[in-house]
Amino acid sequence: MARAFIGASAGSGGDGVDLALVETEGVGLNLTARVLHSLRYPLPREFADRFDRVFRAESGSWHDLASAHRVLAETAGGGVLQLLRHANADWGRVNALGWLGPTAWQCSSEGGTVGYPFTLESGSAAVIAERTGITTVADFRARDLAAGGTGSPAAALADWLSFRSTDEDRVLIHLGGAASVVFLPRSGRAGDIVAFEAGPCDRWLDGLIRHWTAGRERFDPGGRHAVQGRCLAPLLDRWMAHPFFARKPPKAMGRGEFAEALFARAGEQARQHDGSLQDLLCTATHLVVRCVADAIARWLPPADEFTFVYLTGGGTRNGMLLQLLGEAVNPCEVRRLDALGVPARARTPAGAAVLAALALDGVAASSPTLTGATGGRVLGHFSPGDSRNWAKCLAWMASQQSAEWEPRREAA
Repeated sequence: MARAFIGASAGSGGDGVDLALVETEGVGLNLTARVLHSLRYPLPREFADRFDRVFRAESGSWHDLASAHRVLAETAGGGVLQLLRHANADWGRVNALGWLGPTAWQCSSEGGTVGYPFTLESGSAAVIAERTGITTVADFRARDLAAGGTGSPAAALADWLSFRSTDEDRVLIHLGGAASVVFLPRSGRAGDIVAFEAGPCDRWLDGLIRHWTAGRERFDPGGRHAVQGRCLAPLLDRWMAHPFFARKPPKAMGRGEFAEALFARAGEQARQHDGSLQDLLCTATHLVVRCVADAIARWLPPADEFTFVYLTGGGTRNGMLLQLLGEAVNPCEVRRLDALGVPARARTPAGAAVLAALALDGVAASSPTLTGATGGRVLGHFSPGDSRNWAKCLAWMASQQSAEWEPRREAA
């Protein structure tokens, strides 16, 4: 039975909301997914500075955070309506919508003030449901963290359902705010998936140039500054000594691990080696490549088991980063996800759509092997759409057999 879902996502780059219309066949772990149409819907231009304060500079106010929560959702709602128009798709066919918003803050280890991991996703699911009339499933990371997981990469199982192959093992690398790695085995067993965040990426690179230039430059387009610099080997070695890189997967980076305090120290450390801004960015780019390449070599099967590494995320626009990464994972060939017939920017919204499908099917999207969560957990919370759409979702969920569930009585 074919079903239609919409996925929407926004990263920390502030470029806009990415959307995908996805058709699925099958149910649960027998599901297959195909992207029918995708687009990017821009954020309001006047919102850029506020977005930076909340998701990049980490200096935003509560007003900025609340505003971002609303504006992202309004943008997503407008994007959904445009997606349906462009795809000439029938609203009534859509079962549900999955939303993966940018993380305003996350601490995946016991670093909270009372010793609990926590996450805060931005983008109001209630507003998206109100604007579109489509039941919206969101906040997938929160339930995973509550069950003892890392919360990221949230859509690893969705990646497996969408992009696995019986002919080859595949490695997907997302070069977003952080660099994440997902290994998709050809074995056909979900339990063999390996997924984790390998280290910092765009949020790190953008934070450094923004701090160094006192906010005059928000990012390094195409790596044009970095390519003019030299790698400061002692500084790179110092950064690679960060304890995060020694942790065994599953693992995810907290927002505070490569953050504002480190940006200031990085500039001082570069000056100790007579380094310029270009040298600092060059070294920081080498750090991204090193942590990804080391993670692949250390935590994945031998490189001769897979031929291609598929890339997504804003970091794919950084020519220097791509060149260095290609050299580091040789003999594997680096390709954009477009080589599989899916636009690279559609991966995350497609994953959100599949997560919504799994939630309706009552199928766990997290597990101890994926994120470290205790047992399997159905992820996401529901914001009902209009009465017709919500009734459709309820009827589908009622038709699915679910495992027996008992309330958890462990002490808090």
